[in-house]
Amino acid sequence: MADNHSKEVRSKNMSHIRSTNSKPEEIVRKYLFAEGFRYRKNVRTLPGCPDIVLPKHKTVIFVNGCFWHKHDCPRFVWPSSNTDYWYPKILRNIERDQSNTNKLQELGWQVIVVWECELKKPLLQRYRKTKGEIEEKRRCWHVEYEDVPQFHMDVIPAVFRSEYIDITDHDEEKDSYEYIGSNPRGYVEWFRERMAKRRQALREQYCSAHRDVIKSQADVEALKEYHFKTPLQKAIQILKRHRDIMFDGDSSHLKPISIIITTVAAQLYNNEDNIVDALTTILLGAERYIRSHMVGSEYHIDNPCYTGGDTENFADKWNEHPERADTFFMWLNKAKSDLIDPRLYGFVRTEMADNVKKSLGEITHNRVFRQMAEEERKNISNQRTKVNPATGALTAAGSITVPRSHHYGV
Repeated sequence: MADNHSKEVRSKNMSHIRSTNSKPEEIVRKYLFAEGFRYRKNVRTLPGCPDIVLPKHKTVIFVNGCFWHKHDCPRFVWPSSNTDYWYPKILRNIERDQSNTNKLQELGWQVIVVWECELKKPLLQRYRKTKGEIEEKRRCWHVEYEDVPQFHMDVIPAVFRSEYIDITDHDEEKDSYEYIGSNPRGYVEWFRERMAKRRQALREQYCSAHRDVIKSQADVEALKEYHFKTPLQKAIQILKRHRDIMFDGDSSHLKPISIIITTVAAQLYNNEDNIVDALTTILLGAERYIRSHMVGSEYHIDNPCYTGGDTENFADKWNEHPERADTFFMWLNKAKSDLIDPRLYGFVRTEMADNVKKSLGEITHNRVFRQMAEEERKNISNQRTKVNPATGALTAAGSITVPRSHHYGV
């Protein structure tokens, strides 16, 4: 496997790997403590300095990293560079591990080895009842839950580095792992800044409409963010929903990734005050924005808030697999047709309902038209709905009042 980092970056990454009190060790210790076990850690008087010692049970536990101790799993791949150093070192580790195990067993200790790769997904599976298998993606584990419809959680394994973090970058073809720099917290702050003006306007509108319950500045500050979902946030939700429906059941791994959709949408958002205008701005400008930020022949959709050693390019895999870029632009054109095409304004309700069901799914279709039906029922009951005699359409600006329904029959 060729090293994707320079010697300096690789040296920095390796220097950050802890020999004791690592995250996997902490996970095992917390689990044991919660189950009532008491232990000692890093006992140097025993062969191999076991990570965890359970004196009462005459048992030691080694929490081994898959690379350093050559575990037979996809996380271990022999390095292809500096082999004169790595081969002897890893082989010495294997020999030392076996020697320490033999010595401990001769002293009457039971030896348990817990591998790093065994500590990840089982923890998530125990957290809550999941729907199917946890899917390992390039930079996260994708978890869907049975008891929360249409909800998923993406969990990113990471190592904290003060201002930034190092996240795992999984090469799906080689089934190997690297660490790359990222700044999720900075990304969230950047995203909020992109919609700050519209959020403030929504906050002011909300406070004005709820003067009877908002009595003080403290009440205003206590309002939660979900009270003020901006057109940008709603537009991104619609785009992701459209993508999910379009690629439902697709196993090609070409589905556009959420971080690219979110980043491009936020970069293009221009403080629009409604969803239609926000979608129009995003969909009409996306391809032009992406192509204008290419470096030579390579796509670059960079993390706007990461200023570490190497830029974090969300579209780096497009350069290795051009079919992913082609698929993104194909989806973009389909979204334009389904969501902002001028012909949609000429649709009658049944045509619009069919379009919503095909492009956003049956659940969204049912929710939207159920809400529309309820609003019309209330408007008819309050005699606010009228008929335009020229077109026969229901409208608030018509001249013929729609009578209340008394349900008495004819």
